[in-house]
Amino acid sequence: MARIVAPERARRQGERRVAVLGHRGASAELPENTPEAFVRAVESGADGVELDTHLSADGVPMVRHDLVLPDGSSVFDHPAAALVADHGLATLAESLAAIAGADRASGVEPWVLVEIKSAPDGHARAAAPHQAVVAVGASLDVFADELGFVVESFDRQVMAAAAALLPHIPRALLADRATTAPGSSFLGPVGMDWSVPDVCAAAEALGAQAVAVDHADIDSGLVARAAESGLEVWAWTVNDPAEAGRLAGLGVTGIVTDQPGDAVGWVAG
Repeated sequence: MARIVAPERARRQGERRVAVLGHRGASAELPENTPEAFVRAVESGADGVELDTHLSADGVPMVRHDLVLPDGSSVFDHPAAALVADHGLATLAESLAAIAGADRASGVEPWVLVEIKSAPDGHARAAAPHQAVVAVGASLDVFADELGFVVESFDRQVMAAAAALLPHIPRALLADRATTAPGSSFLGPVGMDWSVPDVCAAAEALGAQAVAVDHADIDSGLVARAAESGLEVWAWTVNDPAEAGRLAGLGVTGIVTDQPGDAVGWVAG
């Protein structure tokens, strides 16, 4: 199976073997999930960025981590224009344009790890999985010649929709202990072959190319199990040099970090 994000600079120059993505951009330096933070990450030498998306009421992908806004309403309750003007959100298209136009310190095409957020537990109004996948995919296709993409989600129903509707875009199944616990709403309908707690088995069933796992849950057993299945392993959110070194030693494909400029040095050599 082809690698999702081959760190081309590392292969070409032998500088490092682990890719680095800025978690919501260079979020330790600048406000998270903003075009400015994404540009800073790319200009600091990262291989790309990770960002989060929700749909607006009029179906525009917006960049924000939390579905619920400070006023208690949902992103999905407002049209895109109001989210930009009143809440300071950026659209996915605006964010991708900024990333594509950034000075690429790494010298290679930036990659964007795009999380499609959802609310399977019903805690707030959100777009249906297929609606979100179609809208995000349309934005990504506009920049397909300038950026590389991976779609990811904790929600197995979003991942199933992405496999069906965006087969041309690589996919990574997100996982942590809460979302893989038996009975979690993120597992999807009971009885589906991808509704199992085991993240590697679920990723295989969903046709994903990678698993993106809380760094604290990654050990040699998980990396070996993923390798047997041809899956890459991405670690989030890694903000400690020693932990970055541990993960690099285990052979993860890449790390997602709030400090991408620093992390490039942590995994060098």
